[in-house]
Amino acid sequence: MLFAAFCIVLSFEFILYENINSVRVDSMKSLALSQAKLIASNQNLRYAVYNEDSAMLSRLMENYEPPGNIDYVSVSNTNQIRLFHSEGRGVGQALVNVDFEKVQSGNDVTSISTGIENKLLIKARVPVFYNGRFSGVVSVGINYDKALSDLYQRYWLIFILSVSLLLAFFIFSQRFVSYIRNKMHHQSPQEIEMALKLRQGILNTVFEGVAAVDKENQILVFNDSALRDLHILDAREKVQGSHISEYIYPTDFFDVHNDGEVTNQAITCNGEILIANRKFMFDAQGNKTGVVISFKIKREVEELEQIINTANNDKENLRAIIHEFNNQMSIVYGLLQMEKYDKAMDFIRSEHKSKQSDIYTFSKSFQVPTLVALILSKVSRAKELGVTLEVDPLCTVNENYLPISENELNCIIGNLLNNAFESIVSSEPNEKLVRLYISHGNDLIIEVEDSGNGITKSDVDKIFDREYTKKDGPNHGIGLNLIKNIVSEANGTIIVDESELGGALFSIYIPVIINQTD
Repeated sequence: MLFAAFCIVLSFEFILYENINSVRVDSMKSLALSQAKLIASNQNLRYAVYNEDSAMLSRLMENYEPPGNIDYVSVSNTNQIRLFHSEGRGVGQALVNVDFEKVQSGNDVTSISTGIENKLLIKARVPVFYNGRFSGVVSVGINYDKALSDLYQRYWLIFILSVSLLLAFFIFSQRFVSYIRNKMHHQSPQEIEMALKLRQGILNTVFEGVAAVDKENQILVFNDSALRDLHILDAREKVQGSHISEYIYPTDFFDVHNDGEVTNQAITCNGEILIANRKFMFDAQGNKTGVVISFKIKREVEELEQIINTANNDKENLRAIIHEFNNQMSIVYGLLQMEKYDKAMDFIRSEHKSKQSDIYTFSKSFQVPTLVALILSKVSRAKELGVTLEVDPLCTVNENYLPISENELNCIIGNLLNNAFESIVSSEPNEKLVRLYISHGNDLIIEVEDSGNGITKSDVDKIFDREYTKKDGPNHGIGLNLIKNIVSEANGTIIVDESELGGALFSIYIPVIINQTD
């Protein structure tokens, strides 16, 4: 690359030199010709040439002061014999390298040829006429090498300067390219393009909305989920590089000048309630360069959490049922081993009757099949923990009059019973008792109380906060927050009080909306 650039510069310099050299030679020819004409126009000089009077010519030329570039002036007769030479060279000798016929015909002649000392000269020859008759020739010569010596110096100066600039540019370009490659992490443009496409592809596969904003609050990137959740899909091509205020309202949470990183904060943006996280970006020097926000529509988060919560509850309930079933099978197996067949049959009938009785009782009170299944599993779980679960016989629920969905109802009751069981297990009271009451009229009423430690007044306002918990380990602090969200969306009320059993009493009231046609 450097060699190619050097060749280009050299070619340019050569062309430049040839052009300037040609102009310079033409200029010297013009100078010599003009001086020769000036001398030949002198009337006294014409007379002296006509008479071939060398002495008179010498006297006349003493007053002539040629320009600095003129090397010599000579005057010759019609026989090409020098009558005068300003340097005293070749007087009485014939001219060399002259187109005498052209000059004799009255033409001016310029040429580049050697002189009597074999030096290369730029020559101009002008005819001298006296009374219309050809009398001789005035010759003016300029030393070719001397005339172009300053041109050579300037040319070499330009050449050296050009090469120096070329080398400087090459060194600068190498360093600049190295700097850019470092900034590009030594990746080619194709690799960077692929990385950008890969990044965008990964972002667009993320289920959550992801947004990045620079330190000037200009949008760096929004993935497809963010565009969809914020209702700006139509502006996909215009978003990047725009100020956040053009597409987001309010902008507070997305503003890079906010203090503090947050997790799972509920915000309102573009008419949607979002659960959002905010994390800042910093450069190598620790300066804030922007902020990354991830978010999900709150209702979708709650639906996912309900599904996960229900799955966890189902897992625990199934484990309790399996545990109880294994215990019963162990008893039956033991009786059969002892050949107590009658006892085994009596035990099976008793357990069957008990289960049928529970199913009948709960099915009569709760005309919601999934709720019946939930309570039966909680009864098994209570037995496993050594806790008595009392279901109020006055309970009544009809699925046609539920102000919330079956899943939401099961989520509320399942989480309240789980919390009651855990409170009793952790406190070990004398009486391990949990009571459940569900009914509906104008309101759906749900009450769960236990004989555990209860809840202090200072904790009452905190227990419904997201991820607030006093339990060890992950996946805690979600259940009561789910209950709060479900009840709030249904315009209900939650009251936390002290139970007469010594523990906590949760009372939930959700208004029932009945169609006039029912």
